[in-house]
Amino acid sequence: MSKSKMLSFRLDSALLRKVDMLRASRHRTRGEIIREALELYFRVHHPASQQKNTDDSQFDSPL
Repeated sequence: MSKSKMLSFRLDSALLRKVDMLRASRHRTRGEIIREALELYFRVHHPASQQKNTDDSQFDSPL
């Protein structure tokens, strides 16, 4: 059984204020805002890792 990789980090007071402002304006929880930010970060800075996970074209059969 494989375990998910855990990520741990701390937000400074300025970033926490920004998260709270986004939470209030978008009507989402802090966790949802942070999750979206992390997904965006990895999509921009590590596009190859995203492509490997979603690229199943090698398994497509030509029909």
